[in-house]
Amino acid sequence: MERHRKQKVVLRTKIRSARWRGLAHFFYRSFKSLAFISVLLGLIFTWHRISKLETFIIKSVEVKPQEGILSSKIFNQIAHLKGKSILNFSSRKIVRQIKDNVPQIQTVKFKRFFPDRVILEYHLRKPAAKVVLNLKEKNGQVRYVDEEGIFFSGEFLEKNSSAPEIELPNLNFLTPTLQFIKLWYKENGTEEFQIFLASLKKIRVNQWGEFTAELLEPSRTGHPAEIFWGIFEEKTFAEKMSALEAVWKDLRMKSMQAETVNLRGVPQETPVVLNQKEVVGRVIVRPREFTQTLQEKILLH
Repeated sequence: MERHRKQKVVLRTKIRSARWRGLAHFFYRSFKSLAFISVLLGLIFTWHRISKLETFIIKSVEVKPQEGILSSKIFNQIAHLKGKSILNFSSRKIVRQIKDNVPQIQTVKFKRFFPDRVILEYHLRKPAAKVVLNLKEKNGQVRYVDEEGIFFSGEFLEKNSSAPEIELPNLNFLTPTLQFIKLWYKENGTEEFQIFLASLKKIRVNQWGEFTAELLEPSRTGHPAEIFWGIFEEKTFAEKMSALEAVWKDLRMKSMQAETVNLRGVPQETPVVLNQKEVVGRVIVRPREFTQTLQEKILLH
């Protein structure tokens, strides 16, 4: 009986001790939370007071590059920052608004120069091609597109933009056409051949996905040369371009100009051997002089 009473006393003592420890732990955690909140409120109050100081009021707002109407348009959207604190304005919101208003802008970056100067730098998208949208809802509008496939108007483009025009049966061919243009300008070769490639004016794609490129060299007459490329595949691009360069060099040696170059047969699936040389495909060239001669004969008759 005595033993049973002692066990009850011990159990009661343990329960009381546990309650006191729980209360102590609760008060300790509450004190830590109150201390943290007090410090946080103090920091917020201090930050607010500092941001209101005349030292951190924005006195200079700039836009770079400072060129034409676009820079003025952007400046008008950020001019309201003057007189505000440099410490507490949202640059993300302003950047999003500028990009929404001018899709041609690719990147916008705010730079804060403490204590009172803000500079906004922007970069425009570079047009990879000019697209004539013949869809009914677009009513033949001209739009530019960059290498990422983003459309924008040419409102703020330089007048002498060299982006080639592309004609597409539908926008499903846009991505491969942009890839074609990217590879076209990356192709290596002699300096003169690079000038030839840079004279790319137009790319047409038919409903079967066959590409035709029009080139007009500044040093030549006003007649473009047509390159019938055929189906575009990245794996055969280098071979077709190599064949085009060989034809171009041969015509230059003969002081001739091509009206059409047909590369549809390059590369040939099964190369043939001709005069102990491997022929990888057939290239059909129609010189312009030959065409002009035929036209003269028709006129004479």
